[in-house]
Amino acid sequence: ERAEARELLGFGPEERIVLCVGRLAHEKNMRVLLEAFALVREGVSGAVLVIVGDGPCDGDLRALVSDLGLVPYVSFMGARRDVTQIMAGLDLLALTSTIEGFPNVLLEGALLGVPLVAADVGGVRDLVNEPDTLFPRGNHVAAAAVMRETLRNQRATADRTARLQARCHRDFTAARMVERWLALYDADSCAEERS
Repeated sequence: ERAEARELLGFGPEERIVLCVGRLAHEKNMRVLLEAFALVREGVSGAVLVIVGDGPCDGDLRALVSDLGLVPYVSFMGARRDVTQIMAGLDLLALTSTIEGFPNVLLEGALLGVPLVAADVGGVRDLVNEPDTLFPRGNHVAAAAVMRETLRNQRATADRTARLQARCHRDFTAARMVERWLALYDADSCAEERS
C-alpha cells in the first residue's frame, strides 16, 4: 500500500514526503508551511512537499515556491478525491492554519497512522494532545523544527503516532462521536424532565 501510494505521487522509497491538504486560502497559512519546508530541506535529505487543494492563493504560493528555490521539491496536485490513498505513502502530514475548527484532515491521517504536525490553533489540541507535534501559529521556524524532528527521529515519531492512532480509534470514530452526541442529548432530555 505504501509503495503504491508513493508511486501514485511519483516518488520512490528514498524521498521523505510531507503532505498538506487544504484550501489554498489565507486562513490555511501555507506561506508558513513553505517557509518552514525551506528550512526542513536544509536538514532532511530527500524531503519533498506535496500540496493537495486549490483556492485563491494558488498563484501567490507558486510564486513563493519559486522565490524560495523550492520548485523541484514542491508539487501542487490540485483538488483530489484520493487523499486517503495518498496518505498511505506519507512520512508526515502538516497543517499550518491560523484558524481551525475540528481538523478533519488530521483525524483522517491519525486514524491511518500517519505522523503529523500542526499549528496549535482552534480544535487541533483537542485531537492532537502530543506536545512534540504542535507549534505556535504563524511561526515557520518552530514549524520547521517540529517537522525536522518528526522526520529524523523515527522511533519517537512511531511511538507518538501509535498513541495518537489508538486514541483516535478509541475516541473519534464516527460511532463513538454519535454515541457521545446521544449521551449529551439524553442528559439534556433528563435535565429538562427534572425541571
